[in-house]
Amino acid sequence: MVGVIFDVSERKLATEAKDRLESQLRHAQKLEAMGTLAGGIAHDFNNILSPIIGYTEMAMDGIAESSPSRYDLDQVLTAANRAKDLVRQILSFSRLGDDQLMRPVDVSLIIKEALITPISWGTGAKVLPSSMRARPWGMPPTRSPLAFL
Repeated sequence: MVGVIFDVSERKLATEAKDRLESQLRHAQKLEAMGTLAGGIAHDFNNILSPIIGYTEMAMDGIAESSPSRYDLDQVLTAANRAKDLVRQILSFSRLGDDQLMRPVDVSLIIKEALITPISWGTGAKVLPSSMRARPWGMPPTRSPLAFL
């Protein structure tokens, strides 16, 4: 009678280690997905907050310090700034780190949107005449490095 004995303890340890690593990878992927989702929501929320803060500040500029409406607008501004701080915290959670991919921004589009935004709620007045176009200063439209993004 002949018998063969195999020691499978190393194989069992390797399988357990592999299972632990796969579990850690799945967990890291879930955290990354949550961070990406949180970052997207935070950016969208920030886009909503910006005009609220801006218009509130402009409205406060046109109201006397002693006006009862001034207190109400101050409360709106305080709440919006708290929300802005919350957005910052969410964005810091969602970032992968300092080495995350940074992309250039077409500033001309942001400036154009800011200049064309109505000055007050009812007037619809525009700062930039329709005959003018916003683009990076000193650069013809075809030469703009931002045009290729």
